[in-house]
Amino acid sequence: MDEAEFHMVTQQLLMMGNLVKDLKLAEYIEAINVSDATGPILDPTLWRKGHQKTAILRKMAEGFSSFNEACPRLKKRYVRI
Repeated sequence: MDEAEFHMVTQQLLMMGNLVKDLKLAEYIEAINVSDATGPILDPTLWRKGHQKTAILRKMAEGFSSFNEACPRLKKRYVRI
């Protein structure tokens, strides 16, 4: 990867950070957690059908949450030379 590609990827990461910064990820993750806690009791069949999908969505939301924490630090330190 050359310097121009590196800077392009950095800029794209910062743009993606702007797309997800205002999402209520903690609330979203909590809603999935509540669903996992209550779903097997309230509607086991429906919960089984959706659990794998929500597990993937939880991992994505957790990843974006970490990404959100890193973006401001990247913006602060990133200076294009």
